[in-house]
Amino acid sequence: MQTHMVIATSERDAPHAKAEDVRARSRAALVAVGVAATLVVLKTVTAFFTGSLAVVTSLVDSSMDCMTSAMNFVALRSAEVPPDHDHRWGHGKAESLASLGQALLLGGSAGVVVWQAVERLLLPAPIAHTGMGVAVMALSMLVSLALGWFLRRASRQHGSMALEADAAHYASDGITNSAAVIALLGYRFFSWTWVDPVISFAAATVLALQAARIGKRALDELMDRELQDDTRKRIRESVKKSAPQVYGLHALKTRRSGRTLVIEFHLELPAHMSFADAHLVTAQIEETLRGDFPDCMVTIHPEPYIAPGSPLLAGDP
Repeated sequence: MQTHMVIATSERDAPHAKAEDVRARSRAALVAVGVAATLVVLKTVTAFFTGSLAVVTSLVDSSMDCMTSAMNFVALRSAEVPPDHDHRWGHGKAESLASLGQALLLGGSAGVVVWQAVERLLLPAPIAHTGMGVAVMALSMLVSLALGWFLRRASRQHGSMALEADAAHYASDGITNSAAVIALLGYRFFSWTWVDPVISFAAATVLALQAARIGKRALDELMDRELQDDTRKRIRESVKKSAPQVYGLHALKTRRSGRTLVIEFHLELPAHMSFADAHLVTAQIEETLRGDFPDCMVTIHPEPYIAPGSPLLAGDP
């Protein structure tokens, strides 16, 4: 058996998203854009009439959501472009770039809200039309939670980091919307001017934490961070299950590029095994890995296993 043979997933056989998955992800992203744009219009009118900083906070959040949902739509379409001569690993990291952009925008909007909250604490301002504000924000909360559920379900069904990040945004909208309702009710019934900026500050903190979580995950993918230990363990178990005659594997490397899981490792096979048999074993392992990890690209480097103490390790006599 040749020690430098490499059995790899060819560019022709690289995993591509199914057409129905592509259409489903694009439809989900477009739904998010449409709903977010509607919420922005409603909250803009409400913020104008009420003057509530908590409503403004929710408006900023929805505006960022609308922008990032539009970015997601473009990123998802870009990520599904098959590998080409200039991008042989595909375009999956377009989703990671979009998620990083979302994190930066969300973090920036949280900073603006914190600054406005401090200013409002120092210079209190009245709130008007609280009844209208409560009704609109309560409706927005229900719509945001429903959209977040829809996007999270779509992300799990069709495997999209960008849609998952979008779902997290709309889930956080439920927090900012409910915070605005509390602030409006506090002012309406108790004339508490401080509750509006304080709640806005708390909501902005939640947004900042959300931005940090999304940004870390996006950076992990862009920096080719190794996957978690449990995933690496599953890969080893899949290899052993598929080919019991394998002595072991080493130099396991994993990373994720959008929806695609990239797996590389050296495979230890019996030294007397023929080239043809080694190819059959590696092909069987690749098929098993594809079943256990959909949308994966696999590169296997077979090596002859030499037992410890073997004369072969000492070189020629």
